[in-house]
Amino acid sequence: MALYNALRVKLHALYKRDQYEIHEKVLEFHDYLKRKYPNARDHLFFHLISGSTLKDFYGDTDMPAPDSVEDFINAEYARAFPDGHPAPDTPGEPQVS
Repeated sequence: MALYNALRVKLHALYKRDQYEIHEKVLEFHDYLKRKYPNARDHLFFHLISGSTLKDFYGDTDMPAPDSVEDFINAEYARAFPDGHPAPDTPGEPQVS
């Protein structure tokens, strides 16, 4: 669950940086995965981009490469924050909990 939470923080930072830009990309990727994988909802990381409620058990964590949700989020984060993380006090700063 630690990786799930780390990806959730990154996705949240991307939405804070530019919610419209990332939302378009997430929707496009989400719809692509739903078309390609009829069982997409059986993958834990799919729920990161769908915003749906988590269930107790998942058959798989992520889609196989090159359709990995983890890779998608990490790539978008790297493009948005080339230094590795948002600067303090700027939009997109991850919240530490």
